[in-house]
Amino acid sequence: MKKVLTFFLAFAMAGGCLAQSAPSCEMTIDTLSGCAPFAVEFKFKSVNADTLKFYTGDGRIYWLTSASEWNAPVRHIYEHAGPFVPVVELIQWNTKKDSLGNDQRTRELKEIVSTDTVNVTNCQSGLVFKDSCEWSVSYVKYRTSGDTVVNWNTWLKVYREEYLEPDKPSGNAALYALIRYDTATKLVFGIPMKPYHPLVNSPVLMYDFSMKVGDSVRIASIERGLPKLVAQCVGRDSVTLRNGEKRAALHIQIFNREEQSYHPFDETIWIEGIGSNYGLFSPDCKPDYDCRYEMLRLLCYHEGGELLMDFPQYDTDGKQGDCFNKNVGGSVPDIKDGYITVSPNPASGQIRLRDEQGMLRSLQVFNAIGQEVLRQSLEGSELVVNISTLAKGVYFLRIGTDRTTVMRKIVVE
Repeated sequence: MKKVLTFFLAFAMAGGCLAQSAPSCEMTIDTLSGCAPFAVEFKFKSVNADTLKFYTGDGRIYWLTSASEWNAPVRHIYEHAGPFVPVVELIQWNTKKDSLGNDQRTRELKEIVSTDTVNVTNCQSGLVFKDSCEWSVSYVKYRTSGDTVVNWNTWLKVYREEYLEPDKPSGNAALYALIRYDTATKLVFGIPMKPYHPLVNSPVLMYDFSMKVGDSVRIASIERGLPKLVAQCVGRDSVTLRNGEKRAALHIQIFNREEQSYHPFDETIWIEGIGSNYGLFSPDCKPDYDCRYEMLRLLCYHEGGELLMDFPQYDTDGKQGDCFNKNVGGSVPDIKDGYITVSPNPASGQIRLRDEQGMLRSLQVFNAIGQEVLRQSLEGSELVVNISTLAKGVYFLRIGTDRTTVMRKIVVE
């Protein structure tokens, strides 16, 4: 249900001799009722108001200080059940001289209260995330085990544990966060539980799988303690898990509001019910560090002990399939893989592989979601490989030689 509310506020110029046309604001609410956590989109059209101060009714305030800001939708998440009344203040700034002749800026405003209420209820629909799920992210494993109730909603507990070797847990497993994913809203929330975490005990939005291409949403990275990220959906498709089940996949671009820049990442993909290709708690990688050295990479995802998805292109320690990678940098120690080159890049039609110190033995090509799209045996130190069957996009090459195994990334145009 959509509701349009129009508010007017009359102002008079200083001295009362010149009247200004009345500022007005039109607010559109896309829906008035739903299940917590509940996403509501507010749109504003304003005339002659310098600033809009928007109260959502649950304690959040948005300042809209320019036409570009109030012409863009405000998408707010009501995390808890209850009736919430949106409030808008129209503000007009005036400048006049004080007794000393200095400019003094004053504002005139009037609180305008919506006559409609946003009603949020607890529906307790099914949760996509399940107990006994496991995410292998480099040398760390995250597991869901048990649940708890917070603000009348059920949250799954997630434990974090580092591994010394593929089958050797360190024994330092600890409660890391709570997660909740409601199928009605397709929103994923998390609550960090680690002491001294900058977001500790605060519910934050991690993912929004309801986004369409072009939509944006404000999210947080629990892994890195960043609350000010903006995720924009630049593409939607689906992936097929190993058991044949299809899940929605969103191609995402991340903007860091604190750094005012887009993150320089390999293609970021969100998979419904799993998270991103950087792990459950990292919607993207950290600029100039985790992206380059591949520290935050989802290697495997299990449900109830069953492997449902893996990303072998990120497993660069030479032991593919072990869901473990502590070899930061992507090469076998003491072997310089810089002698193995792939050209051209970007490429189209074919690529040339060259090993200056040995023989090429094998090639595997993976797409951005970990699916093997090409496999070929090699024999020689310099070879041309046909890639004309590959669609445009980002691909990862696992190149085996008589000395080592290395990873390379290419873009197909």
